[in-house]
Amino acid sequence: MATPEKLIFQNKLIEPSIALFIIVVISGYIVAQVYIEYYRAFSAGLAFEETILLKLGNEQTKKMREINAEFFKEVEQAFYEDISEQEFQSELRLLILRRNEKINDMLNHRQRTVWEEMQKNKRLH
Repeated sequence: MATPEKLIFQNKLIEPSIALFIIVVISGYIVAQVYIEYYRAFSAGLAFEETILLKLGNEQTKKMREINAEFFKEVEQAFYEDISEQEFQSELRLLILRRNEKINDMLNHRQRTVWEEMQKNKRLH
């Protein structure tokens, strides 16, 4: 049985300072992984949960960022056009459909299934 002063790992005693060091290193690694995933989500223009669920790679994150930048640029252009509110809403729907098609084309089968499920859930809320 482990005493408060020492921990036992594979039948060997570990000094408290070494055990603390191991815990700090593992905790730091976990925090770094969460931060990396959060940064990917933010830079791709997605919610953190969406990036975790989609498991985007670096190239996909870059492509997602490009798709979103293009989408927001087109939305801004449509906003400043001299059109009615109804025409703007129609244009916005079209832009969203095009964005979703581009994203859909970029994803693999598993990611596409997750993406479609996320889109259904957004429509329900």
